[in-house]
Amino acid sequence: MNKTIPLSRQYEAHGTAFNAIELRLPKHREHFAIGDPVEVQPSGADGGSIVVEYLDRIEAYRDRLLVKPSLAEIFDLDLVDSMTLKETIIGFFTEARRLRRARTNSSGAADEGSTKSET
Repeated sequence: MNKTIPLSRQYEAHGTAFNAIELRLPKHREHFAIGDPVEVQPSGADGGSIVVEYLDRIEAYRDRLLVKPSLAEIFDLDLVDSMTLKETIIGFFTEARRLRRARTNSSGAADEGSTKSET
């Protein structure tokens, strides 16, 4: 199942006009090859935390998950659309973790596979 991301405007690049980006969902092979695109790390003695974004990993996912338009055609996206693309890629992982937790919690079992890299 692919995800279509509507853009803030119509673009034209290399003879192609587009106003949306289509991504496929990440697979096991990408997750194990690239890793998590974000990580929650403890911050300070008060129990706070910070979210660290790994832009090189987000870029690697972008390159592998892009269905259309082509990679060369999206290099000149406006900042708002670039940020939407980045947030969509991160969102794949956020949603997968939420679904995993919901499934685990509904079964009554503890989430034994939980790691610090989960957000």
